[in-house]
Amino acid sequence: MSEIKVDKISGKTSVNAITVTGENGSTQTSLQQGLAKMWANCIPNTSPQQLSDSFNVTSLADGGDGISQFSFTNSMNNAVYSGLATIGSTNRFPVNDTPTTEILTIDIYSVSGQTANDTAMLNVSVHGDLA
Repeated sequence: MSEIKVDKISGKTSVNAITVTGENGSTQTSLQQGLAKMWANCIPNTSPQQLSDSFNVTSLADGGDGISQFSFTNSMNNAVYSGLATIGSTNRFPVNDTPTTEILTIDIYSVSGQTANDTAMLNVSVHGDLA
């Protein structure tokens, strides 16, 4: 098996023009577009909330019961990006009402009763364009 070791990859025609061919060989995806621009693993039900590990997150703030606010190290280009959250309990679901280019707020509500409450584990990732 061959191994390639590099410190930086740049496209030949432009810096971000690197494409990856899909499994079936018929589709190509931009490598830059396919990368997560932010991710975090945190424990919201502690005081203060704790980041276990993260990428492109400067801070985690407790916005109240069931609310975790992630501040980006590098801002997003616009507020039209995809945020995905998974929670350590099956009876809760996340809602992201107003994304901004600098902060992602995740509100966690219990499925029964629609009350906001903290969870023991929260995993978040963001895909989109950095500024």
